[in-house]
Amino acid sequence: MSVRQRAPWKRTLCTAAYACCNASVRVAARAQTLATRPATLTSFASLLMMPAWKKEGYAEYIGGETLSYDAGVKLWKANPKDATGYQYFKYMMLVKYLLETEKLSVDDLFNRDFDLNALEEKVLRGL
Repeated sequence: MSVRQRAPWKRTLCTAAYACCNASVRVAARAQTLATRPATLTSFASLLMMPAWKKEGYAEYIGGETLSYDAGVKLWKANPKDATGYQYFKYMMLVKYLLETEKLSVDDLFNRDFDLNALEEKVLRGL
């Protein structure tokens, strides 16, 4: 028998070893990625329990306003207790205030607790 005829089992063994090594590298890379993420994003439960104003406000802040600034301010000042029609705008303004005026980091935004009523009043007075 030639070497070529005996080699298939060696190729199979090498392929299996390569796949196993490659999988280990992928698992290690995934673990490293998870370890470097902020703590708030590594826990699915903490993401679910996060207040809607933080999640939705940050999404609006990053993605852009769905309501113009002037229209949002007008609606908020007209009826500050009922956010129907401008809820996401209000959330975005709360997040924007904390990140740009209070100079909080994104991790602080997601990890700290805030008095929502006091924060809403402070932001509304500044508009």
